Amino acid sequence: MSKRLYVGNLDYKVTDDQLKKAFEKVGKVVSAEVVVKPMGFAFVEMEDDAKAQEAINALNGQMLGEREMKVDFAKSDASGAEVAVPASEPEAEEMITAPEITGEKVVDSGK
Repeated sequence: MSKRLYVGNLDYKVTDDQLKKAFEKVGKVVSAEVVVKPMGFAFVEMEDDAKAQEAINALNGQMLGEREMKVDFAKSDASGAEVAVPASEPEAEEMITAPEITGEKVVDSGK
């Protein structure tokens, strides 16, 4: 069973492909998508729980681009929607709900 990871503090220049390549060093990546570039976070889905934990251990705090990634298991809100807060920080004051993945890129309007 695959396991989704939250990846925060991403360099705003990081692409989906760069993210995937970083996580493939640990194991098979089912999906990797930078959700909202201006906010610097993404979700990566690893092949199984063991590889997900290995990715957290290996990549949390590592540089990708010019920033240290924050990697943890993804957290869901009460409705089941993934939120941009790692599972290890459940008390975070603000949780940003990730947009549904529709195949379209989210573009920052600059507002």
